[in-house]
Amino acid sequence: MAGLAIAEVCASCVGRRAFVAADGTSGPVRTAGVAGILSRREARAGRTPRTAGGTRRHAEVVDMTEATLAEALEREHHEIDEGIEAFTADPSSEPARERLRSAIRALRRHIYLEEEFAFPPLREAGFVMPIIVMLREHGQIWTTCDALEQALADGAETATLLRLCRQLTAQLQHHNLKEEKVLYPQVDTTMTASAAADLRAFLDRGQLPEGWVCAKAGV
Repeated sequence: MAGLAIAEVCASCVGRRAFVAADGTSGPVRTAGVAGILSRREARAGRTPRTAGGTRRHAEVVDMTEATLAEALEREHHEIDEGIEAFTADPSSEPARERLRSAIRALRRHIYLEEEFAFPPLREAGFVMPIIVMLREHGQIWTTCDALEQALADGAETATLLRLCRQLTAQLQHHNLKEEKVLYPQVDTTMTASAAADLRAFLDRGQLPEGWVCAKAGV
């Protein structure tokens, strides 16, 4: 696996589509829009979430007490997306703005757990090139989070906040799909029992260390 080019890694795991960086510098890849992600709000209301085309699909309910690590990691993606969606649906609402702040904090924590717990054993297992791409994209996402938090603190115009949210959403659409299709399926089979226990413990109750920044922040 370590000797494969990124495109080859993705071709074997994502139906012969290229492994694309968040900045769009590589070839094509399937994208999963936020509209296609399970909405907990709709599920709680007894409605089936909508697909990107506007039609409703069956809710994908995951019992987190029985979830694999891959499912738990993907669930965090969905929850972060939902926080961003809540803001873009009602950007003038202070509760929605707080949801956005919480989503940014959750996203930073998620990046931390990947870089500190999930990626090292995957790198040792030979997934070097995909992780290099993921780390670079983490840096790009981190920079957008910085800009969003600063804009919120400065009381920036709604148009500015929405533009930054669209930028972050686009980055996450490309980034998350690759993690979910290429790397996450390997987590439950590659990690040692001890490493898996550490990751699950952090997923359950871990907090982002104060002052931590991702490996490629500002690069």
